[in-house]
Amino acid sequence: FTQGFDGSGKFQQAFLTQVQKDYLVIHDGKLKKVSAYYEIGLLDKPINIQYTYKEYNSQDNKAYTYIDTYEFGMDQAVSKQKIWKEFDNSRLITHVLTFELGTLVSEQLTWKQVETINGVRTIVTYTDTFEFGVFTNRQKAYRMSREDSYETVIENYDPLFSEKDPISIQRVYFAFV
Repeated sequence: FTQGFDGSGKFQQAFLTQVQKDYLVIHDGKLKKVSAYYEIGLLDKPINIQYTYKEYNSQDNKAYTYIDTYEFGMDQAVSKQKIWKEFDNSRLITHVLTFELGTLVSEQLTWKQVETINGVRTIVTYTDTFEFGVFTNRQKAYRMSREDSYETVIENYDPLFSEKDPISIQRVYFAFV
C-alpha cells in the first residue's frame, strides 16, 4: 500500500513486508557474506539465509562465486549456485550452475553484444538456459527509447519450437502522467 513519493523521493505511505540483514562471517576459513531475510511478525528467526563467497581454482585459473541458500527448517542448502566468467571468442560469458539438494538442475550462459534494432545500435543481453542438459530457453533483453522514457524489451524463445520467433515478448516501461 502506497500513495506515492514525497519531494525527497521517500514513500508517503507504505508498509514494511520484509527485513534483510547483511553481515560478514568467517566460516571454514572463508570470508562469507550473509544475507538473512525476515518476515514482519517473525523477526526472531530468518526465513531464508544466503551465504555468498569466492574461491580461486589454480588448476583452471578461474575465480568462482558460490551462493548457498537455506530455507527455514531445512538443514541443508535448498539451492547452490556456482558462477564464473570466461572468454569465448569475442564474448565474455557468465556461467551459472544451479543445484537443488545436490542435483544440477540448470545451467545459464549470459553475454552481451551490440546489435542494430530499429536503426539504433543497442546493447542486447542474451541468456541461454539448459535444464537437466536440455536447451530450454533463450532470453533476449534490451532497452529502447520512448517519447517520454525508456522501455525494456524481453523476448523469450523456445529452441524446441523456433530460435527465430519469440514465444513471448514483455515490454516494461514507465510513463509520466
